[in-house]
Amino acid sequence: MIKILAIDLDGTLLDSNEDISKENINAVHYAIKKGVNVILCTGRPYSMAKYCAKKLNIQNDKTIIITNNGSMIQYLKDASIVLRNGLDKTDVMYWKEKCAKVDIPITLVDSNYCYEPLEYVSQYESQYSKRSSTRELKMIEFENISSNEIFDKIVICTEQELLDLKTTQLVNNNDTKNYYIVRSEPVLLEILNNKANKWNALKYIANQAGVHDYEIMSIGDQMNDYEMIKHSNVGIAMGNAVNDLKIIADYVTDTNINDGVAKAIYKFI
Repeated sequence: MIKILAIDLDGTLLDSNEDISKENINAVHYAIKKGVNVILCTGRPYSMAKYCAKKLNIQNDKTIIITNNGSMIQYLKDASIVLRNGLDKTDVMYWKEKCAKVDIPITLVDSNYCYEPLEYVSQYESQYSKRSSTRELKMIEFENISSNEIFDKIVICTEQELLDLKTTQLVNNNDTKNYYIVRSEPVLLEILNNKANKWNALKYIANQAGVHDYEIMSIGDQMNDYEMIKHSNVGIAMGNAVNDLKIIADYVTDTNINDGVAKAIYKFI
């Protein structure tokens, strides 16, 4: 019996217009009536998860969401933090130096803002702030960051061909051990605390609730969903998912524009 259902947002619950279909809304409520705890699980910040929860009408005092690719678990009612695994100034300066060496842009991200350096480290412009409608851009001196300041992730957002070329130059084996590094979109590389991914956050919530892995179902479409799709008892890849996710999924549902979430819910719950 499924007790927890984790649903990604972009490319999964949301259609190409960033809306939620009536069929998906009805299916989510069907799952809730069956006693399933539905958890929105996204790389986006709190504001976007709250928007989707409001569209779904699933808000209550106990509703928990997973944001920023698992670096944060928050209560939906007030954004208060249940768990946070972030990056500090040491991490920032390490990656700023690495990005400068390979000539690629760097952006810092927290729940409210994205930050770019006043003195740019690359000839290439970061595209992240132009893509992020939920975070305001601030230009700062990375060297002046406080030692106790925490960021949710570091992102490198640029043209796909450039990112393909630079990633192999940028990331070494030690980096993949010390950080969670994921290509969440073709144009977006994300660097997080090594404890921060969607599955680890989901597992924390499940442990607190006494829910076993075999009682968890998850649905997603990109590589930042990989761990939760792989480890959930029922891991569902969207029809529009990347191929590497489809390979390890238990089932491939329909696409995000054809109510794939709803179809998966009715099939397995």
